[in-house]
Amino acid sequence: MKHIFLILFILFNTLHANSFDVLVNDSFPLKSLSKKQLKSIYLKKVTYISGVKIFAINISSSNHLRREFEKMVLVMNPQNLKNYWQKAHYKGIRPPKVLKSNKNILSYLSSVEGAIAYVPKGIAIENLHVLKVED
Repeated sequence: MKHIFLILFILFNTLHANSFDVLVNDSFPLKSLSKKQLKSIYLKKVTYISGVKIFAINISSSNHLRREFEKMVLVMNPQNLKNYWQKAHYKGIRPPKVLKSNKNILSYLSSVEGAIAYVPKGIAIENLHVLKVED
């Protein structure tokens, strides 16, 4: 019986584990964020932190990692998100910049102060670090 609970626990945690990391460069003003803060950044409700302009980056909408990020962090399905950005458009608010590849995202993160993006877990590059995201 103990083994069944252990297997179920491992399975549950595996299914709910992130397959992405949130990366920033050394100029990013924080070392950690809550999911609520990260959501606010990606919905453009927060655009500055400690005087630094924040640039959120998305990967292509067809990428599975983006769908996972939107589900786990934004807690919005694609249709709700589309509706959100249509309303925001009329307020002059544009969605985050979209880059087509992880290579482009890493390059952007390395060169733009205040840039933040999610990438597949385990990608490492000099001058970038994983931002701790807390529940």
